Amino acid sequence: MKTYEQMTEEVLEKVKKEKARRHGAAKAAVSFALVLVLMIGTVLVAGQVGKAPGKTAPGGAQNGKPPVLKNEDPLTAGREYGELYDLLKTNGFDPESGGSPIRGYGFKGIDQNLAIGLDEHGAESYSDGSVGYSKTNVQVEGIDEADVVKTDGKYVYAISKSNVYIFSAEDGKMETVATIPFVGDDRNSVPLSGLRVGWGAPEIYVTDVRMIVVFSVYKPETDEQGNENPFYSFKQYYAAAVYDITDRAAPALVGTASIGGFAVSSRMTDGKLYLVASEGFRGFVDRDDPETYIPTLYKNGVAELVGADSIYYGGDESDCTYLNVMEISVSDASVTSNLSLLGYTGEIMYQSPDNIFVARTDHKTETEQTTEDGTTVETYYSKDETVISKISVSGGLALAGTARIDGRLLNSFSMDEHEGYLRVVTSVQRSTNGQRWIEGLSQEEIDRYLAEDEQDDAVMHYWYDEETGRLYCLDEQDNWDFEENNDLYVLDPSMNVTGSIVGLAPDERIYSCRFEGNDGYFVTYRETDPLFHVDLSDPANPRVIDELKIPGHSDYLQRFGEYMLGFGQDDDGFLKLSMFSEDENGVMSEIAVISLPGTQYSDALHDHHAILADAERGIICFGAYGYYDDNSLYGSIYYIVTWDGQEFGVAVKSELGEDCGTLRGFYIGDYFYLYVDSNVAAGTLTSYSLSDFGEIDRETMDEPNNDPDPYYSGYVTID
Repeated sequence: MKTYEQMTEEVLEKVKKEKARRHGAAKAAVSFALVLVLMIGTVLVAGQVGKAPGKTAPGGAQNGKPPVLKNEDPLTAGREYGELYDLLKTNGFDPESGGSPIRGYGFKGIDQNLAIGLDEHGAESYSDGSVGYSKTNVQVEGIDEADVVKTDGKYVYAISKSNVYIFSAEDGKMETVATIPFVGDDRNSVPLSGLRVGWGAPEIYVTDVRMIVVFSVYKPETDEQGNENPFYSFKQYYAAAVYDITDRAAPALVGTASIGGFAVSSRMTDGKLYLVASEGFRGFVDRDDPETYIPTLYKNGVAELVGADSIYYGGDESDCTYLNVMEISVSDASVTSNLSLLGYTGEIMYQSPDNIFVARTDHKTETEQTTEDGTTVETYYSKDETVISKISVSGGLALAGTARIDGRLLNSFSMDEHEGYLRVVTSVQRSTNGQRWIEGLSQEEIDRYLAEDEQDDAVMHYWYDEETGRLYCLDEQDNWDFEENNDLYVLDPSMNVTGSIVGLAPDERIYSCRFEGNDGYFVTYRETDPLFHVDLSDPANPRVIDELKIPGHSDYLQRFGEYMLGFGQDDDGFLKLSMFSEDENGVMSEIAVISLPGTQYSDALHDHHAILADAERGIICFGAYGYYDDNSLYGSIYYIVTWDGQEFGVAVKSELGEDCGTLRGFYIGDYFYLYVDSNVAAGTLTSYSLSDFGEIDRETMDEPNNDPDPYYSGYVTID
């Protein structure tokens, strides 16, 4: 099979021949010819993309005109790459200026609010009497999310530093069944893909006959001397490798697919995997070379440009950034649909059974200048706004609308769709500040003002800027405002605001959210921990049922049988668990609380797949970081906390070492398994008896990568 570099050289050679053959023709014709060559036989996916309710599919026509989606930001399906290039120029982005801003990424690696997904083939799907196992923690039941370790009740699938491991697991006894090399250690060899694993650890999905690895890769470009320099220029991709695991001892690669951009997140449901990435183009863009401004797909190592009929562009936001979405069939690794939004990026992904919602934060500023009695006041207003894109997944990917609301989302739990309505909770921060000055003063007047500033009881202070000729004034009585509160919005299927509650909990911000049917729960915090319970049964008129104020705060909320579990920190900064109940009127009360002195942080505060909360077994399991009992060492601790219906108890407090990295816990039958991907030692998978928590067995995984280059992870070795 040809390498990526060989295929690229062939494509470029064809492009050169095509340019020479068509030299002198109109630029539009050249662009169209390049599209045909560069796409390497791509079939445009317009026919595969389903229609959103009441809207035309991408690339379709309506009364002879491109379809227009009537949202706050009008979006249209592009037809030719040249059209998209021209829009870049007409919407304030100058392609010849040397690059475009890349907004909204904020380096987070793979989104830190992902969850282990609920396996569609759980214990109940087996007919051979397999034991039950812990269902993994997802936001939406039936929509799977990726993580570093999975189980199907018979086997454990775990990613370590350079390999994917498959372990058999029966009665706590484990055996390595297969090891799949994922990252090669020889940086001098260039495998078929020529792509390197990028920032953020790979994660996996598992069904009964498939294992899917999702990961970030990048391709460093070279400088004029041919040396790689990933900080100089590189192309980032979000990728998936699908393996057939019918025979667990001999996994076989089915295929790979990837989309351009930094990973936002992924989901899997109904045999389809969805990848979402944000991409920004750097450097110069050339109208005759769509590769410089059009996203690229990879299908089994073969590059294709995203079809023009799958690209939407949006109003005056059309800088050279894209929100890219790909749908992949898990059975054969084929790309069944893809969509790109020009001028958009993404930070947070939430998926319901019918739609994908991707949100980004925009920071908006406005300036106002007034002059009265010779004094000029320039006032700056700033606030955060959230832009949400709605993408239908019914019958293929189709843009279904956008919305812009005040405030910033906390994480994916800030969004929830129920009966066609999207409910969103935001934290709103608005600031007002500015400066004042006087111009046209004589030197005598300036000296007089400056002399006043020297007086001990001076309220107004001055300083003179010779360059501008302005005497700047600072009045200690000036009250530049900072306002903080929280809003709840209900959006209809067209992404219009139907109902809202604004201005909740002044001077506080959102710490956790949870929606359940017609109920919404969220916690704000600054000095106390108000737990709000909101009735959402009437989308046009949401109302607060109750507000419970307690010390500390809960960073995570989860239904726990008939109760609501809160996990967060107390007023001293130590980890705490709270159990909340509600009466028939929805009034909340905290019926039990436990603090864990010495513990100062847990990944579960911000990453819900780091916690196992199983109401049926009455256990809450999570890793923590803190001081050990004798205060001699600060390191990793793993807790198993019990709940008997009335109070918490600590069943296990295991001091694991100084820095154990990623910790995950799960059970199969009557045995508990602890996954540790250590930063300083070999990764391990250890099994324990749930009856007495005695250790049963242990398997060792990869040693740490001691490569002196902290940004190097190795080449992807999949063929």
